Amino acid sequence: MSISRKLTKHIGDLSLIKFTETQIKKFEKELGEIIDYMNKIKNQKSKIKNLKSEIQDKCFLREDIPCHGISKQEALKNAPCSKEGYFITPKVV
Repeated sequence: MSISRKLTKHIGDLSLIKFTETQIKKFEKELGEIIDYMNKIKNQKSKIKNLKSEIQDKCFLREDIPCHGISKQEALKNAPCSKEGYFITPKVV
């Protein structure tokens, strides 16, 4: 399948990449080869009928039971810096 210059440029615009003319020609060919390969995979016959696993039917999460946590003082006990009951951290910009 051939990919048009317009589509290749549009893909570049969507990904915020500016292609040179040389790169556009190169990517037209490469994207076409990728799509051809994906079509080959799509059209392959497989003996596998059902990809569903028995594990998917079971829930391995624990029951959500509320419990008492630690106190504010206990949480702040190991904090390198705290003020008025809150953690103090370096400013992140």
